[in-house]
Amino acid sequence: MKTLFAWFAATVVVAGLSACAHTPRSAPAVNQFPEDGVPPGWVARHWADVHNPPPEGAVWRVENGLLKGSSPRGTWLLSEKEYSDFRISFEWKLPERGNSGFAIRAPLFGDPAYDGIELQMVDARYYNPGDNPTPLEPTGSLYDALAPKEQVYKAGEWNKYEVTARGSLIKVVLNGILIQDINLDTQDSFHPKRHDGTDAPTLKDRPRMGHIGFQELSRDGGHVEIRNIQIIDDSPATHHEWQSLSADKDWRGYKSDGVPEGWHFDNGTSSKSGEVEDLVTKEPFKNFELELEWKIGKGGNSGVFYRGTHEYSQIYWSAPEYQLLDDANHDDGKNRLTAAGADYALYPCPAGVVRAFDEWNQMRIVVTGAHVEHWLNGQKVVEYEVGSPDWKAKVAASKFAHFPHYGLATSGLIGIQGDHPGTLSLRHVRFRQLP
Repeated sequence: MKTLFAWFAATVVVAGLSACAHTPRSAPAVNQFPEDGVPPGWVARHWADVHNPPPEGAVWRVENGLLKGSSPRGTWLLSEKEYSDFRISFEWKLPERGNSGFAIRAPLFGDPAYDGIELQMVDARYYNPGDNPTPLEPTGSLYDALAPKEQVYKAGEWNKYEVTARGSLIKVVLNGILIQDINLDTQDSFHPKRHDGTDAPTLKDRPRMGHIGFQELSRDGGHVEIRNIQIIDDSPATHHEWQSLSADKDWRGYKSDGVPEGWHFDNGTSSKSGEVEDLVTKEPFKNFELELEWKIGKGGNSGVFYRGTHEYSQIYWSAPEYQLLDDANHDDGKNRLTAAGADYALYPCPAGVVRAFDEWNQMRIVVTGAHVEHWLNGQKVVEYEVGSPDWKAKVAASKFAHFPHYGLATSGLIGIQGDHPGTLSLRHVRFRQLP
């Protein structure tokens, strides 16, 4: 069998990867699942929302070198490791009622088909009469987003995928035929809908780093089988590892040296139940990615500040704020500029993304130079450039106009707003430095 290195060399010639803007650093191909049993370094999660555990008793196993999907069905097997740029090849076979998929850069929440990218693996006999699958659902499609160039799936036989992810470029070869060759940055015209009918991100707005994995949705007791899995990690060496910010040792008060009274840290969850002093990190951050899950009480109001300083009496006079809010029961929820997910008072968040009070939400903030992104429950809801004419105009028209250095710090503290009544809980708080 042709090695992964030989395949990639051929892909460069056939698919034009030499036009990429940077050359991957040298890395060896890693054989996945070399031993039988439950594969270490991988986690099974529920297929519809990988934040949730799998169905009871669902286990993926390696048997005689074959990775076999779970029983019961309805799971993803996701890598604990995250990848940005990578090359992977693997062989796979489906039963008559088989349905699987390969996850590309999926987060550990939401549906990898919409919050990451799912490369579809399905037999046409999987569908029931009347299902009427669309052209965006067969094998080789980027599920519910982009159809393959041609259909070369072999029913009942071993098939081979060769996938290259390099920044915004995705290339897929199935059984030696190039079936996907796209630049995600150009894929913003089609707006997919999730299974519940709500909006999903366009391909352009899908993550550029995340987990890889395999899905098991086969019917009638069948299982996907996968073998000869090799991966080369081409992720830039400049990416830092994720670090936790879930312990009290990571925080202090905005106006005090220690953790203010009223904040509680217990088993990775931080919480408050009334008006307390704002929390801030002990160290400043310049370019970074911050992720956390938050849950707010009925009528609650809070926020996450970034690049804050001690120049003013309150952190919100210097720092932009990612709004945390119970939209349905707080007056700020009536205005999209002050609703959950908004860059408070400057850039609005669309309606219908935040969950109800006392339910967990996932948020992500990406800050690189002047570029800022707010993500809420897997959707990019805010994007802006600090210092742009648009940003300057919005600041000038806001209450922040009286504070000349508002939002201009290139490095600063991350903060959690505590000076409003009500309950707030945070968990899985983590960050990584960006170049």
